[in-house]
Amino acid sequence: MMTHATMTPEVSTSPCQRLSRPVTLLSLIALLCAAPLAAQKVIKDTLVKRSGERLRAVEVLDLGSETISYRKAGSESTMPAIQLSHVEWTEPPDAYDLARAALDKGESEAAANYFQEASGKAGEAGRKALELECKFLAARALALGMGREAARGTAAQTALQAYLDAAPSGFRVPEARLLKARALRVAGDAAGAEAALKAFEEDALKQSWGLIWDARAKLERAQLLLEMNKAAEARSAFQGVKSAVDAALGSATGNDALELDSLKMLAVVSEGETYLQEKKLDDAKRYFASLASTSTANPVKAAALAGEAHATVLATAGKADVRALRDAQQKLAQAIVLDSANADTTAKALYLQGQILTTLGPDHEADSYKQRAHDYFETVVKYYGSSPWANEARAALQK
Repeated sequence: MMTHATMTPEVSTSPCQRLSRPVTLLSLIALLCAAPLAAQKVIKDTLVKRSGERLRAVEVLDLGSETISYRKAGSESTMPAIQLSHVEWTEPPDAYDLARAALDKGESEAAANYFQEASGKAGEAGRKALELECKFLAARALALGMGREAARGTAAQTALQAYLDAAPSGFRVPEARLLKARALRVAGDAAGAEAALKAFEEDALKQSWGLIWDARAKLERAQLLLEMNKAAEARSAFQGVKSAVDAALGSATGNDALELDSLKMLAVVSEGETYLQEKKLDDAKRYFASLASTSTANPVKAAALAGEAHATVLATAGKADVRALRDAQQKLAQAIVLDSANADTTAKALYLQGQILTTLGPDHEADSYKQRAHDYFETVVKYYGSSPWANEARAALQK
């Protein structure tokens, strides 16, 4: 007689059960729930207001041009966008910090690539606001590093338009539009830049973006006119910038006030540049000499000294007027020492020092004059790559 072995049915077990037996119902539930809970990242962004106040431990949901949306302690709230200065993000992608480090070193293209990578990572993590912010920062990095190179201007304009398409009502729209106008100017599309600025000024007024945006736009327009060789119109426009800044300063505080002071300095110095463009060198010398003697702000004084020296260099082109050029060398050395806020002034002064050495040549300088001039030009390219003077220095190095 055949006997049948008793078959014990195989019980399917979960990995958790196989790790530890016996498993109680409560401990099983705890094991199953622990992993998802541990994977959730707590977002604790900080909204930094223009007043300096900080709204901590929030999750930024949307950065709009009119309203900022965020979640705090499980409840959603909003604040007017005009109150926001910037956001300090919780644990952004590693590429975000790499981008900021690259910016500090003046490596704009590397910064743009890192910010673009961070944008993709933030999108994958479901952080839409951070994704768009990084997209803008990538475009801005390109704009800040374009100098006067048309190809870079085109690349920056394309990237800025990509942000505007992705965030048509985003917090960064005003800045993106203004930078786009600048990029169009650099790319050689003066008509496009002019149209963009006109539309910008109209929208800034309609949408109440604030007087600081009016001052910023007026400076861009004045610089565009100068680029278009309309020196007299540009001079009048720079004077208008000073008036716009004074109007905005009445209600500005903190960083806005500092920026407005910087805009006014640029307008004052650029007014003198209009004389240089017209080759009215005596007028330029008088303007900058007066500015240097009356200014109490070191950056303005530095720019004025560099402007006066520049007029001398242009006036002595093709001839080694030793006395005048030695005086210019001294003024440029002073400008470099005094310049604490405007890297373009230092870049300009270094470039002109190299030019003076080249003009004086072996008859009036030591045998090492060529190497010293080369060092000046190389310094401008290496440390002031985003300055308009970097292109001039590159051209000098190739001679």
